[in-house]
Amino acid sequence: VEAMVIAEALGHALVIEPFVDTVVVAGGLLQRAGGDAAQNVLEDLVGGAAVVAVAATEPTSGDNWYSVETTARRDGDEWVLDGSKIVVVNALFATHLLVTARTSGDTTDKDGISLFLVETASAGSGFTAHHYRTVDDRRASDLEFDGLRLPASALLGPEGQA
Repeated sequence: VEAMVIAEALGHALVIEPFVDTVVVAGGLLQRAGGDAAQNVLEDLVGGAAVVAVAATEPTSGDNWYSVETTARRDGDEWVLDGSKIVVVNALFATHLLVTARTSGDTTDKDGISLFLVETASAGSGFTAHHYRTVDDRRASDLEFDGLRLPASALLGPEGQA
């Protein structure tokens, strides 16, 4: 109810900040994931130092959230991310991305999907973004992960339970 009241007031004032995307959706995912990394980003989100975008849709997923072909595999103490995400709203402005990736199972199975936290400032080699405007004049991006190396702490919540 509180989020609805705030969103209504922001809409009435024609505020274009990504409140629902960042605070409600991404903040809700971070809260449910738990752990130190999620808590730190939540604190930055509340303090206005972070903007979080959710990268979940893929070129072939359509409306099936379980159709995840982006993969994450362990390599020593790191995760290696490969795949693509499309129409990631506000990724251009995001300090962090929440990326869904398959760590096990079939590409359409709901189990085996994990959630990863990617800091955009430190995502160098292995990460590219194509930014564009959507039909409603918002900003979105198509993202490519090609061997993006992430620390073990990038995994949010239990592996395969996103």
